[in-house]
Amino acid sequence: MKFYAIIFSIVLFILLSLFGFEYIQKEKIKIGIIHSQSGTMAMSEKSVLDATIFAIEQINAEGGILGKKLEAVVVDGKSSDTGFEEALDILLKNGVTTIFGGWTSSSRKAMKTALEKEDALLFYPIQYEGFESSENIIYLGLTPNQQVIPTINYAVEKFGRTLFLVGSDYIYPQVTNKFINSVTEYFNLKIVGEEYKLLGATNFDDTIEKIKSQKPSFIINTLNGDSNIAFFKALSDNNISLINTPVFSFSITENELEKISQYIGTKALEGSYLTWSYFSSIESKENQELKSLFKKRFGNDIIVTDPMYTAYMGVKLYEQNVKKHGCYKTKTTKKNLAKESIGGVAGVVAMDAKNNHTWKEVRIAKINADAKAVVIWESEALQKAKPFPEYINTHEMLNYEKELYQRWNSRYEASKEYR
Repeated sequence: MKFYAIIFSIVLFILLSLFGFEYIQKEKIKIGIIHSQSGTMAMSEKSVLDATIFAIEQINAEGGILGKKLEAVVVDGKSSDTGFEEALDILLKNGVTTIFGGWTSSSRKAMKTALEKEDALLFYPIQYEGFESSENIIYLGLTPNQQVIPTINYAVEKFGRTLFLVGSDYIYPQVTNKFINSVTEYFNLKIVGEEYKLLGATNFDDTIEKIKSQKPSFIINTLNGDSNIAFFKALSDNNISLINTPVFSFSITENELEKISQYIGTKALEGSYLTWSYFSSIESKENQELKSLFKKRFGNDIIVTDPMYTAYMGVKLYEQNVKKHGCYKTKTTKKNLAKESIGGVAGVVAMDAKNNHTWKEVRIAKINADAKAVVIWESEALQKAKPFPEYINTHEMLNYEKELYQRWNSRYEASKEYR
């Protein structure tokens, strides 16, 4: 009997070991992806969603992380604050607390309270207006000191000192333009017009009339989503030459340039500018290899953009961190990411432990007659993110945010009822 008991114990141990091994192999690390797949922002966010999923596919093809595959739980933010709140709630209720996504700052702010309450972590891939820092958000995009200041420096030197501002009516354009208003004295810059349109707006007749009347040296554009199609079409229809009155856009990607040019023609975009960290035209062997990978996955027509690249590198940053520390729990990841950095095509992306933002290279590109972005300026070194720049009155900026929030009926974007 003793012999059979020993044999039974050995067999049981082997079976349990095999079952346990199989269970470990089947267990997956769930991560959330939250982007607009419908509504006005879908034009911008769909490609970023694809890039995030592609990075996950690559990791899984190489065996996953710590012996586990990644499982993407994808939800639709529906291009609205409430849509992102509801989508985030779905993720959190399903125990998904490491999340990638968001585009508009109103969507990020709509998620911020719940992220902090549930101690979840959001990798946010888009440039934004600054004046925020949360332990539960990894700010991978550019801040105004990294994007706005180099752009104004370049534009003033090349074109003059009168500026017209046009943007979507939500928190990012409003606060970014408040930032610009705050530095006009330093640049000896005069703002001759400031116009805001609801997300998804298509009528820019009044804006165009003001631009024609004021004749600015250049225009800074913080419109988001498909409103950009209508805006550039209106400029073209009214014979406003972007070579003579250049538009510097902060939220248009190279992929959107392609879509806009399909509606209005490539020549209508010639002479405008974009400011990002990454551009598809970066000439390096590494960038050619990266673009080849994307073309193999999505087809030869794919254009890799800064938000796509940033989202892709955000997943790689997460992978590197989890492997290094041997733990994928959100709380551990959040703690250790503050010290992380990762090299890539657009230079090193280095986390700033003090504020969860990133040091990055900055580039300005000019749009040619084929609607392609060609880099014409780049920073000499990594630029430190300053979410609370010392030369801006932070108290005044935060009060302005609060004022907007109250004006918009406790939201971070305007609506027809609350403007």
